[in-house]
Amino acid sequence: MRKAALFAAEESNEIAISDKHLDEALYELVDLRGVLAQNLLGVGKAFN
Repeated sequence: MRKAALFAAEESNEIAISDKHLDEALYELVDLRGVLAQNLLGVGKAFN
C-alpha cells in the first residue's frame, strides 16, 4: 500500500490510490528484474 500511495502522490497533490496504483506497486514487487524480487526469490544465488 505504501508504494501505491507513492505512485499516487507522484501524479497529483491529492493522494487517491486507484487500482492502477495498486497494479503498478504489485508489478514492481513481482517483476523478476527488480532487485527486491531477486533477493526475495534468491535469484543468482548458488546453493551449496
